[in-house]
Amino acid sequence: MLPTDRPTVLLITSDCEVMDRIHQLAASVPVWTCDPDQVTAQLWNTARLILIDARATADLVELDLPQRRDVILLLTDPDALDARIGDPAAALSLSQVTTLDDPEDWIGRRIQAAAAPASFTVAIVGAQGGIGASTLAGHVAVAAANTGRDTVLIDADPMGGGLACADPDRSVLTLLTQGEDGMLVIPPDLMAATIEEARMHVPLVIVDLPRHPDAATALATALADLTILVTDPARLAAARQVLRWLQPPAHRLAILTRPAGRDDPWVDAVGALGGRLLGQIPDTPAGLPALCSELIDRELPAVPQHT
Repeated sequence: MLPTDRPTVLLITSDCEVMDRIHQLAASVPVWTCDPDQVTAQLWNTARLILIDARATADLVELDLPQRRDVILLLTDPDALDARIGDPAAALSLSQVTTLDDPEDWIGRRIQAAAAPASFTVAIVGAQGGIGASTLAGHVAVAAANTGRDTVLIDADPMGGGLACADPDRSVLTLLTQGEDGMLVIPPDLMAATIEEARMHVPLVIVDLPRHPDAATALATALADLTILVTDPARLAAARQVLRWLQPPAHRLAILTRPAGRDDPWVDAVGALGGRLLGQIPDTPAGLPALCSELIDRELPAVPQHT
């Protein structure tokens, strides 16, 4: 039996042992199960969490389903992957690959999190250094926390330093940072695990991303509900380069610029980057609280707090 409304967890498998194990881990969370040939675009797009038996990957790849987040591949045997589909993680844009016998019960906790109020993730990246992206991330996180949202701010930009300038109040939000001796390049699996873990516990996650191209930054953008690119009208070429390797979906991309005249031709040029123009960063830090409040009202859903 397939759901008529949005499923919480969609399990794609024909294996009864996989079904039994997932239902055991899910406890009271409803899990809808279907064979690969029963998957529709509506099911794929609307389920909060999708679990895929590794043996179903070949059939799913042939359906040419759109990319989405919260898709987890379940391995019963690492050798069970069908070699003819190449890399299934790339083909299906998987968020995680894990095994059914995970001793830490990560799958069970992930299923429970899918039943909780939805979390919203914002990734913020600058087109070049010193443009104020990290400072913006800190102010947005503090402003959101002050509205009553439980907020996690992830400092994923080892070379940024803007969060220190923003000096986020740790009494109103959780700041995850590497410290002064952190890694210059964050591994993609660590980036994904950090974001996913934060999303299990709070309704809002802000990620301050590095501006250099790497797999972890691109993965964070793929996991984000909204990517905000901070750029300068005089350096749109750098913005294009950042977007070329990030490749965020246009409907999840918003752009903020440094101050410029409204009548200048840069307005059309920024629009050509593919995202919607949010506005301009104020000339002085004193204007940031008002901008952040406006962004929160316009862009963030009214997510209830997790309990």
